[in-house]
Amino acid sequence: ILIIKEGLGVGRPMKTKGMPTKVIRKGIGLRLKPLLDVEAFYGEFLVNDKFKDIVEELEPGVHQFFPMELYVGDEYQRTDYFFNICNRLDTMDREKTFPINARGFYRFKNGEDRRLVFSTAKIGNHHAWRDKCVPGGGAYISNELEKRLPDAGVTGIGFSACEES
Repeated sequence: ILIIKEGLGVGRPMKTKGMPTKVIRKGIGLRLKPLLDVEAFYGEFLVNDKFKDIVEELEPGVHQFFPMELYVGDEYQRTDYFFNICNRLDTMDREKTFPINARGFYRFKNGEDRRLVFSTAKIGNHHAWRDKCVPGGGAYISNELEKRLPDAGVTGIGFSACEES
């Protein structure tokens, strides 16, 4: 189970004290499923060296990559990294996004008309970020990073296009 909660998924650096160092995949289905370059980990990401190197090339020293020994059952597989996105930005285009509540957050009810648009000017030169005004602080990546990951053969990733202005 995940034992670190403080600072997780908010777009800020985390303290390293007490950070887990091992991940164990269990269950018969997991033995049949191949290990991918990017793995889901409690709504966060375990990534390999290929992913880490691309992010570091685009944003050197910005994000945290905590080494994690990856096991399937009792068998060591490899060392991956817990990827902590350390950019917390407001990248919404407020003129084109709706609905936005009185506090400036994108909030909607199921069935309600909605539109979420991101500002390329606000994104600037950032390549991975958490948006502080979108529910759950969604993890977002730049078009450049989205292009480079498949070009490098990184597996385990999927993308949803976002509208931008």
